[in-house]
Amino acid sequence: MAPTAMPMDAGLVTSVEVAVRLAPTRSAAAATARSAAAILAAHPGVPVRLAGLDVAGSRFHLTLAIGLGEIGDMKSAGSIGQVAVAALADLMEQLAGTDPALVPMPLPDAPEALAAAAMCSRREAEFDVFLADLATELVPVG
Repeated sequence: MAPTAMPMDAGLVTSVEVAVRLAPTRSAAAATARSAAAILAAHPGVPVRLAGLDVAGSRFHLTLAIGLGEIGDMKSAGSIGQVAVAALADLMEQLAGTDPALVPMPLPDAPEALAAAAMCSRREAEFDVFLADLATELVPVG
């Protein structure tokens, strides 16, 4: 018996997100959030969400999930994917001092994902505005 092809939408996630973690020092966290907000504002339409918040030693970890689009759109190098990759490249280049890294997406029940969800539940704004607001809540530690 020949195997049958499974339709693309048979319960599978057909969109792709990549996680980029910015790791500024605690004292630079607010400035980094403001810079990330400005970079993302320059790329309207790019799906971005806060995927993780964590502190490790002297570093504040801010993990952003950037939507690259649907699989079909990515195969054809669609416009959403191109803009999202440009936004990702700008984040990596312009925030190089924060040790940006592509990382695995935090699991939904991981402490950093729960912290991000708690922060996001308090906000009703566009993501770049949300990041700018987050920056005002981050108090530099001397």
